[in-house]
Amino acid sequence: MATQEPLTASNWPAQAADLIERLVGRVRDRATGPVIKIVRGIVFGFIIAVLAIAALVLVTITAVRALTNFLPGGVWFSYIIAAAVFGAAGSLCGSRRTRRSA
Repeated sequence: MATQEPLTASNWPAQAADLIERLVGRVRDRATGPVIKIVRGIVFGFIIAVLAIAALVLVTITAVRALTNFLPGGVWFSYIIAAAVFGAAGSLCGSRRTRRSA
């Protein structure tokens, strides 16, 4: 069986194009792959944070409205309970913070 020279073979342009395409794809995957993953994490984290804040606000509004409807004494009583809950949460977060050395 006779072997053909690489430059005289009839399909060498296709082989060269395939080789270039493979090399460019490999370089692109190594260069942009990690960056794409990092940016996706940042974007999805931001979306989750925004949705979590919106959900927290809606849950707080619902809780205050429910307390106003079910507890006697008017709206001020539900405001006192909400203030106590948020004050306790703020005190807990403040006590767990790390102190900077001056």
